[in-house]
Amino acid sequence: MQDGRSIIQRMEPDHTGVLIIGGGLVGTSVALALDRAGVDCTLVETRTPTLALADPDRERYLALSAATVNGLDALGVWTALRGNAAPITGVHISRRGGFGRTLLRAADHGVQRFGALVPATRLGLALETAVAQAGGVHRILPAQVTGVDMAGGDALVTVREGDRQRVLRAGIVVGADGADSWLRGQLGLPVERGDYGQDALVLSAATTRAHEGVAYERFLDDGAIAVLPLEGRRVALVWTLSREQAARIEALDDGARLAEFQRAFGHRLGRLQAPGRLFRYPLHRVFVPRTVAGRAVLVGNAAQSLHPIAAQGFNLGFRDALVLVEELLAARRAGEDAGTALLRHQARRQPDRRRIAGLSHALARWPSVRAPGMGVLRSLGFGVLNGSAGLRSSLVLATMGHGARSPLDSLHEAAA
Repeated sequence: MQDGRSIIQRMEPDHTGVLIIGGGLVGTSVALALDRAGVDCTLVETRTPTLALADPDRERYLALSAATVNGLDALGVWTALRGNAAPITGVHISRRGGFGRTLLRAADHGVQRFGALVPATRLGLALETAVAQAGGVHRILPAQVTGVDMAGGDALVTVREGDRQRVLRAGIVVGADGADSWLRGQLGLPVERGDYGQDALVLSAATTRAHEGVAYERFLDDGAIAVLPLEGRRVALVWTLSREQAARIEALDDGARLAEFQRAFGHRLGRLQAPGRLFRYPLHRVFVPRTVAGRAVLVGNAAQSLHPIAAQGFNLGFRDALVLVEELLAARRAGEDAGTALLRHQARRQPDRRRIAGLSHALARWPSVRAPGMGVLRSLGFGVLNGSAGLRSSLVLATMGHGARSPLDSLHEAAA
């Protein structure tokens, strides 16, 4: 972490309380939460805002939990998103070839919705609009962090912006720079890695039957397919399957490709038609047990990159962001060092991160377990879940993102 030492010796560094590396969805959320709390920060991103937050060539669909929706509302972002968000009012879980299923309806649990489905590009545009208007967020982009030195009290961060290079002195450094995090490598934090040997195929389509706000998760012999409600009679399909099968389907024409999706999901929503553009992503697992080193902390995909089967990746990273800002505010009020806040953040986030990462990994591996009687056991498992009020309530709380204490009250108080 000594890159740029000669620059550090020659230049008087600028000062910032919080420096965020990575201007994607989670990094920008950290910056906005800090701004709403009255804390200035600096955000460094290698790409332009369009590519970092709303790249049309990397479309994804995000199932936002109710807690995430509330958090975005607290940040003043949800109003701009509401018109592009489809409410999730039910969750239907089944297995192809099995006799069990589970159906959760929001109304049965006293709520209007479990969350909402939004295109990632729409969320990115809403965040970009908000952060561009945030007076407390200084952005340096496109630029690259080339060195971090934490030998002293503060972190000295070398930033290259075109032909210009400068040094920033930061109280803390937040790594929100994705699954291949540069900062994580510089900090030398241990990483748990795995390759699922799968790709995700993402496609939107129209349906001949109304989805009524129900999100479907259908387990297959070699993966799973999620069908998520969009506006009107359109749905987002996310199919996780072997790389070989994904490549085969990607090579088909639109009609043949849609027929494959239809066979995988079935006809609960009638016939799939009018497909959108297909996107394909490799699936890997990254989990960092210890997210803090000195005055640096990892959040979002830099801390954990999950299989999409539980649709919790952004929700988990967003909770990282909000809890981090809450702990920094608590430390400021108590006159504590920011490093203490980072250690509290790490301890507080650990149970939630472990729980959701474990759930995603188990669900991803579950369809591929080959043992005598497993098909019957899987079907019986759905029946037990359907008949147990306690298990169903736990699943509802996990779906809505209420498994951990919410930081929203503190953020509202800071903004008041």
